Amino acid sequence: MLGFKKTEEIYREKIVEGSEVNALAIDTSSTEVILSPHASEDIKIELKGEVSPKLKDSIRMDVTQQGHALNVQVKIERDSGFSFGIEMIKLALSVQVPGKLYEEITVETSSGGVEASDLEGKKVKFTASSGEVDAARIKAHTEFKSKTNSGGIHLNGIEANVIYAKANSGTVLLQNLTAADIHAKASSGKVIGKKWTGNITAESNSGGIDLHSAELTGNVEAEASSGDVMLYFDKKPESFSLDFSGSSGEAHLELDGFQYEKKKDHRIKGTMGEGKHTIRVKTSSGDFDFRY
Repeated sequence: MLGFKKTEEIYREKIVEGSEVNALAIDTSSTEVILSPHASEDIKIELKGEVSPKLKDSIRMDVTQQGHALNVQVKIERDSGFSFGIEMIKLALSVQVPGKLYEEITVETSSGGVEASDLEGKKVKFTASSGEVDAARIKAHTEFKSKTNSGGIHLNGIEANVIYAKANSGTVLLQNLTAADIHAKASSGKVIGKKWTGNITAESNSGGIDLHSAELTGNVEAEASSGDVMLYFDKKPESFSLDFSGSSGEAHLELDGFQYEKKKDHRIKGTMGEGKHTIRVKTSSGDFDFRY
């Protein structure tokens, strides 16, 4: 009996001279993207994995350069007719770049995750329609943006003027962030913050918010439609104003020296010290826990 190959291996490689490249744009379909620096002055692009035999000749990797901008695109060119049977696609695109400052770094994948580390750019943006964004040790001089439609976001060691993280379905995990302003939103999932510097705004439509840092270094705004809000600091905050309102949730505070203006089951307002920073918390059906 004749055997049939279940998958075909895919391997494509492209080397680009990188000294004149100062902007990166990566756009893929059904592909995991791994972006990292290396010691070479060249840019090394590798696409590898396996696909169903009928798709082998449909995989395209296009690398083009327009001025100082490098564009990398991976797509599957299917026939316009009907496709029968199960399609197997397991692809990973690895892009290794010289370690330097880039004007802009953009990665977008329609079905697959984004993994990036140890990069520096004036603007950095990662988008995964169906997959996770995992970014570590990245410096963005102006703004860092990350977004997923179906998948979590994990940011660790990100430094920028403004940091955005939005997951429509998945948990947002923030660790060791430094920014003037941090904005995190999970439409269906939790927002977890572990050690940050700067102002932080956290919003969860279906899930709790858990924020824990060494000390209060900026304003905090947290809103959870369905879930608790927990705010912890290792060092006692000495100067802030607090405004909490909950539709059916209560506040649990352990704050010596806090001066109450309002104190009810679902409403807390007051000041600690001179009120340097502002903390605003709103819950619909969840409690608020604040301690150090």
